[in-house]
Amino acid sequence: MGALLFIAYAVLGFSGAVQPDTDAPFFAFGIDWPTLIGSCCGIGLLACFIVYTVRPRFDALFRPIAVAICAACALLPWADLWAVFLAETLTTIADTMLTISAVLFVAQAAKRGAMNAALGTGIAQGSLQLGVLVGNVAGGMGAEAIAAAPTGLFTVALGLAVFFSLAWLLYPADRTIATAGMAGRRLAMQVGTGADGAATDAGAIGADPHPVSDSTTDERCRMLAESRGLSGREAEILGYLARGRSQPYIRDELVLSKNTVATHVKHIYQKLDVHSRQELLDLFE
Repeated sequence: MGALLFIAYAVLGFSGAVQPDTDAPFFAFGIDWPTLIGSCCGIGLLACFIVYTVRPRFDALFRPIAVAICAACALLPWADLWAVFLAETLTTIADTMLTISAVLFVAQAAKRGAMNAALGTGIAQGSLQLGVLVGNVAGGMGAEAIAAAPTGLFTVALGLAVFFSLAWLLYPADRTIATAGMAGRRLAMQVGTGADGAATDAGAIGADPHPVSDSTTDERCRMLAESRGLSGREAEILGYLARGRSQPYIRDELVLSKNTVATHVKHIYQKLDVHSRQELLDLFE
């Protein structure tokens, strides 16, 4: 995460340093309109993404940010006023979303006990500031040469977009942890969406993974969900249970309360007519 933040801010800093100074037309009533619009759009887009995503991870949140950064780089060579305005707005959107995403990543990692909150915050902020510094210094040193070259800005725009895209493709996304979540979401989409349910207590389920292939487990979950009338959320949680995931694990993955998950587990047991973890796992053998 720190390396990706560094690269993203280095690209943004470099592009900002080599871009011609055209800020004056965008100031009115003492307001920098690209910054204002970009900040508001960034916060709004990220809020929508988080609300409508079951488990927002940093690599998933970074996808729309990557699009904004690449689009801003692509607009760099264009001297048209509206192209510059859009490029600066996209840069601000990416900046806002990057900052908030980094904070969310550190908070989620600290909640799971995978990272110390102070250390994670330090790494995120250090990567951010170092990336901006390196980008601004490198861009400032090469600005004159780039401006003097006939195709200088086009070459820089292409180079930044390619460099950032390669860095994003090489980023080691957390696919192993998300496997059960993606399977559960696919199953929930097939069955339908249900409500979270009321809050009651239910017994916990063990955390040992069940050695069944994903395709077989997914198909079995789908058949059980359809035949036993499971809701979309229950079908999703069943995907985790079928892989032996514990309730604390499910709570962290789906960002749900303890009682909500326990209620869904209780309803799943009732609908499948099972009374223990082993009985549920036996359905998938």
